Amino acid sequence: MIGLQIEENLLQNESEYFSAVIMVIDAVSYSKHMEVNPGATLHAIQSAEKFVEDAITNNGGKVFNKAGDSLLLIFEDPVAALKLATEFQSHIVTANSSDQHKICLEFRVGINIGEVTRSGKDYLGDGVNIAARLETLSQPNGICVSKSFYDQTSSHSDFEFESLGTQKIKENKFKAYDVITPWYQKRGKRKEIFAFASVVAVAVVLILASLFSGELTKLIRDDDKIRLAILPFDISELPSNQKYLASSMQDDLIVDMARIDKLLVLATNSTEQFKNGIQEQEKIFKLLSPNYILVTKARSSGEEIKITSQLIDENGSIAWAENYDSNITKIDTIQKKFEIDLVGGLGLDSDTTLATLDNSSVTINPIAYDLFKRGRASRDREKSRNLYREAIAIEPNFAAAHSSLAINMSYGFVGKERNAMGSIEFDTFKMEALNHARYGVQIAPGDPLSHYGLAFVHYQATELDEALMSASKALDIDENNPLCLMIMSAIKFGLGQYEEVLEVADRLRLVDPLNSSNGLTIEASAHFALTNYQTALALSAEANDRNPNYVRAHIIMIASNWALENTDDAAWQYEELTLTDAGANLEQFLRTLPWPKEFKTKLAEIFYDINASS
Repeated sequence: MIGLQIEENLLQNESEYFSAVIMVIDAVSYSKHMEVNPGATLHAIQSAEKFVEDAITNNGGKVFNKAGDSLLLIFEDPVAALKLATEFQSHIVTANSSDQHKICLEFRVGINIGEVTRSGKDYLGDGVNIAARLETLSQPNGICVSKSFYDQTSSHSDFEFESLGTQKIKENKFKAYDVITPWYQKRGKRKEIFAFASVVAVAVVLILASLFSGELTKLIRDDDKIRLAILPFDISELPSNQKYLASSMQDDLIVDMARIDKLLVLATNSTEQFKNGIQEQEKIFKLLSPNYILVTKARSSGEEIKITSQLIDENGSIAWAENYDSNITKIDTIQKKFEIDLVGGLGLDSDTTLATLDNSSVTINPIAYDLFKRGRASRDREKSRNLYREAIAIEPNFAAAHSSLAINMSYGFVGKERNAMGSIEFDTFKMEALNHARYGVQIAPGDPLSHYGLAFVHYQATELDEALMSASKALDIDENNPLCLMIMSAIKFGLGQYEEVLEVADRLRLVDPLNSSNGLTIEASAHFALTNYQTALALSAEANDRNPNYVRAHIIMIASNWALENTDDAAWQYEELTLTDAGANLEQFLRTLPWPKEFKTKLAEIFYDINASS
């Protein structure tokens, strides 16, 4: 036990430091709840505060600061603090399960023992700062504690703890523990996929080309899921006004197949790089390591579309093949048959699988669905946005259209489109995007892509706690969804959890072996933040090769070269960047990015030095 007496310490000089138990309690997604139901949210906050204030008198503690939806507490006894924390979370979980509650407001709790000093009625110091960091690390309804607190309580209480290892949040490194409660949800563990003893730039690029060898291939083979690579449909023989129909069929096929438990569908990003189908099958099996590849060709015959599809196994043998004919106005009618036949060819046609496919069948107004397909296929963001709006006007409960429109709009939260808006216009625009994303979740709460859409919009708006909650829900539904893994890695980076970014990247490579320029850039950014500059340079250079117009990759490549003292390369790359729209006003572009503040500050300093050296 620590011998802290709160009232005595109130009499100490404000400059003196002493050891204290500090607890931070904070509401999850407070701003979102306030937007939806401010009255009920305020009532829930006040109810939570009253519970704490009533309970703390019996636990020798004191509330010393209230900041909106947060409470800061100081205690004499760490066991008493832990008792109050568990009682509080139990009260909240029980209250949220009651039908009488209009909203379910959740809280995170962080507890630390550390040095603090008194400042008026407030307390300051690392003891408070670490408790605040632990609160952000806590799960909703959870309690996260420091090693100093764990050491003081683990042998003096009946509580059990789960070690989270060493954590780094906003430049603070510390060991953390979850308190195991009856409602505790175990966090996902990292799969040890890659063991890079040392990495240099050339080696990284080679690894990117041969990821699925050795231990990783063994890991994949030990997995009981069938790995399926759905190659891009060959639509070269379709007229331009019909190509979107076949492309949309491919998109729907990937989404529907991914819902099947025993099937792991590889990400479109990896498969779309092989447009020559059967001619590249040897390369595909080597780089992606699938059990099967699906090769499909679409042909036009007047008002008819003919679909030919083949399932090829690792030996190059055709495991299944089928032909389909449909009028262009009724192409959706063959989608379900195609999918049922395919799962039969894979040997997965159980009642459970067929029920999964039946639940995914489209029951949307065909005109609205056609507009949605056109929007999804278009590369013109404004055109897509208008098509999604038209689809929603016809079919208001079209979840995918709401989510897609929200994602489309959120791209305007950063860069050129954002800079053209005034603050009021932007706030209105952002709220519309969030409302569409939330409605998508309301309509389809069991669809991971609905939660992904909401996570993406929150991320673009730099509302990272809310984004993390939505991304976690998406991955709870489908832990292998590449889009959901991608946004999770971006969110983790935005929160400054760089090691966890690399953990998610490991998981992502199982379904997206070749990774996208976006994924490579996020991974490169995490390595840069961890001062692994060679790796950061290799990954960002690869991302830049994949997409020379991707400004974020260009930024990390320049910064990595500068950190490695490749000053000439950094200088000419920086000059190239300044010729782009984003590079012409780089400071403003950086300011709008949902990246950690200290990370953006470091980049700004590098660009200042490059400018000065020129």
